[in-house]
Amino acid sequence: MENNEKISYKLGKKLAIISYSLFLLQILVPFSGIIGLIIAYMNRGRVDDPILCDHFRFQIRIFWIEFFLSILFIFLCLILIGYFLLFGLFVWQTYMFILGLIRLIDDKPINI
Repeated sequence: MENNEKISYKLGKKLAIISYSLFLLQILVPFSGIIGLIIAYMNRGRVDDPILCDHFRFQIRIFWIEFFLSILFIFLCLILIGYFLLFGLFVWQTYMFILGLIRLIDDKPINI
């Protein structure tokens, strides 16, 4: 059951901020990022504003890059380098979501 009803810019921006916040919260609450991913998937086609659509696509893309790299790096933990790579991935992911959140609050596209 699909809901293709368009949402306002103001609501879309609030949902994007909530989604970014959930991605950042996954540091403390491990599965909150999945809720953020669901919000991003549900709303990326429901906003008319290209900036908001871009932010939702960015959130989805960063989540999946981080997910697949973390699986690879967990296997690399067997030879100890994975721990350093996981830490670097954590820093990169946190930076990307904070950057996206700041750009969203400033009403700017992500441009990455």
